[in-house]
Amino acid sequence: MQRQDVIALVFAVIVAAFILGTGQWAYGNLYGPLHNYSKKPLVEIVSANATNIDGHTYLVLSVTDVNGPDAYQTSVPIIVVSNSTFSLTLNSTQIYTQTVKIVQAPWNLNKKDGVSRVGGLELWLGAEAAYTIRINQLEPGQYTVTLYVPEVPAVSTSFTVPAGA
Repeated sequence: MQRQDVIALVFAVIVAAFILGTGQWAYGNLYGPLHNYSKKPLVEIVSANATNIDGHTYLVLSVTDVNGPDAYQTSVPIIVVSNSTFSLTLNSTQIYTQTVKIVQAPWNLNKKDGVSRVGGLELWLGAEAAYTIRINQLEPGQYTVTLYVPEVPAVSTSFTVPAGA
């Protein structure tokens, strides 16, 4: 074998190893279960809090989509607020009409999170926003908020409505 043939063979082996290694790391396509994090969204609730003002409860949800497709936004068409004695379900139209403020994270450049009558909360991949939703006044105490995203498990967190506000 000539020197140029050896160099070409070594380069081909390095390229093949790089391609297979990258595919294994990103998608598990060589060994183990195949995965593709860009197929389904992964919505996370960064924080949730509530305040009673003027006969209403203002629920502030800071929400982000950390995995999923970048071509279109993820939707959260159903939100459930509950505790042991109470449950409130908001559909996409109610989410749209009762969202009074959206504060975008400073790194949201071109794609802005928002709300729609069909999708409810709309989140772009990597973006984060704090949605303020006005609902009927909740009694002081501990509550759980659950976001339902199509095709993936629901995500929940708890928050407290303070007394005396």
